[in-house]
Amino acid sequence: LVVHASGQSRRLPAYAAEGKARLPIPPLADAAGQVPGQTLVDVQLSDFAHLLRHAPESYCLAVACGDTLVRSPSAAPRFPEADVLVVGIPSSPEEASSHGVLFGAGAASGEIELFLQKPAPARIAELAAQHPFSLDSGVWLFSRRAVEVLLAKCGWNDAAQSFAGGAVAPYDLYDRFGTALGRRTERPDPQIGALRSAVLAMPDGRFYHFGTNRSVIHSVAELVHPAGGRRAFGHAGTGDEPDALRFVLHADAPGAEGAPGPLWIENASVPATWTLAGENVLTGVPPNAWTLSLPRGACLDAVDLPG
Repeated sequence: LVVHASGQSRRLPAYAAEGKARLPIPPLADAAGQVPGQTLVDVQLSDFAHLLRHAPESYCLAVACGDTLVRSPSAAPRFPEADVLVVGIPSSPEEASSHGVLFGAGAASGEIELFLQKPAPARIAELAAQHPFSLDSGVWLFSRRAVEVLLAKCGWNDAAQSFAGGAVAPYDLYDRFGTALGRRTERPDPQIGALRSAVLAMPDGRFYHFGTNRSVIHSVAELVHPAGGRRAFGHAGTGDEPDALRFVLHADAPGAEGAPGPLWIENASVPATWTLAGENVLTGVPPNAWTLSLPRGACLDAVDLPG
């Protein structure tokens, strides 16, 4: 099981250095979310490892995004036989347009017809008239054959048992490998096209995104106080009550009292001399006696540097 939290994290800079998977998570309602001082990766390992344990032995590797979480109240579904199996979640065209989108998972085989990265909602609606679609959760399972193809794309020479030039060549899993999957791919690749790809549909699955400041607050709020209806969380315009989206973790923050939400304050000191207008993300702020007024939407991350 590989959970990767790489990338520049430009939309969530406070957690760029340690990786989004190290994001702190408050206690959750379920037994798996009660680890003191838990981070996102603690919850991910519990859920993703459960999925991998139920997979057929033909799947030897699971890869998951470090800024997503997939949960399902039901037992693990039937796993289609494929070389690349992508966990798909029901979604609206508007929500799916921010992620990868899988088309053609309606047949019993779950075979993928087309995989697109962040298509416009209108394009999704147009294609959905012919092919059912689902949101790519970022959780993929690979057969040995698929792993060998992926390694080859990264410069692996099986005969020499080494990478060309002595190092792994950069290769984008979702933008390049993913978009070459499917029988109607718009980016054909002979090696990837020879692999059979399918969707592991999770009809009652829920997808939580942690890739941006806003998505962290909304996703954590839904995990702490689950509600029915939606299937994908962490997107703007979800209708959550702003005052319910207030999180103070490992922080001394009297300045947050009475401030409107959403708020995310972690490992920070926010004295009463501060004024917060809401939609603020504050991390790493040292003890201080500053008088500071942050406008709505302003975020602040303090980095401790040696003197």
